[in-house]
Amino acid sequence: MHQDGGNAAGCALLAEKTARNNGAQDVRTLFSIDGGQTFIPFQGLSDQASDPMTLYVAVRIRGYWADGFMTFSTSAGATEQALDGMIAAAKAGAGADDLRPKNHSDHPLLGHSLGCGIGCALEEAPYLEGGGRLTAGDVVSLKVGDASTLASVIVHITDRGNDVLWRAGQ
Repeated sequence: MHQDGGNAAGCALLAEKTARNNGAQDVRTLFSIDGGQTFIPFQGLSDQASDPMTLYVAVRIRGYWADGFMTFSTSAGATEQALDGMIAAAKAGAGADDLRPKNHSDHPLLGHSLGCGIGCALEEAPYLEGGGRLTAGDVVSLKVGDASTLASVIVHITDRGNDVLWRAGQ
C-alpha cells in the first residue's frame, strides 16, 4: 500500500482489517507520520502520507499477544542490517548485550529493551533488557530501531539457533 502512495491511517486500517479477518480476538494499531518520533491511533482517514511511515501492530489470537513494528520507506536503512544481526545472534543463552546491534543507536521508543516473549500479556518473559536470556523453546518479538525507523521479527529459539516466524516487510 505504501508503494502505491498509501497513507499511514489507511495502512493501520488495512492491518487491523486483515488481522480481524484472520481470526484475531483483539488488534491494536498505532502509526507514525513523523519518522517514528510520535505514534497515534487510528482516528479517521487522512490523505497525509509520509516517508518513512512506521506502523505498530499488536494482535491477540487464541489468547496470546504478539506485536511488531514495520517501517515502510523508499530507501533502505541501517535498521534492516541491525535486524539481520539480531536474528543471527538470537540463540539459546544469548542475552540483550549479545543481541544489541553494534554501532547502532536505539530508537527512544524502545528504551533499553530489545523485545520480549510472546504470551498472555503484551510484555512477557523473557525480557530482553538487563540480564534477560533466551532459552530453547522461547518465542520472542525482537525490536530494533534508529532515529527514524523501527523493525521487528518474531523468532522461535531452538537448540541450533532460531526459526524466523514473521519479519516486518515479509
